[in-house]
Amino acid sequence: MAKRYRFAGEPLTMGCVARTLVPMLKLRIKELRTAQGMTQAQLAEKAGVGRGTVNRLERSRPASIDFVVLERLADALGINAALLIVHEPKGKRG
Repeated sequence: MAKRYRFAGEPLTMGCVARTLVPMLKLRIKELRTAQGMTQAQLAEKAGVGRGTVNRLERSRPASIDFVVLERLADALGINAALLIVHEPKGKRG
């Protein structure tokens, strides 16, 4: 019988992890993009995503995160995708 893992009291699934972790994440896309002197349009083109996607990820805490998009953005910025995400514990969110 396969062992069943749990995360935050739920069976471990990507949906469970996303519902639990995504609200605690802040993305550093704008900070890293502007440090390289790129516009949203330039980053979007280089990453192969829409400018609206870059804009949405920069201005709000997304309800869900497409990790493929984050990887494309990280590649376009020449960084490891882990550098795009910052964990903010409950008391520090703004």
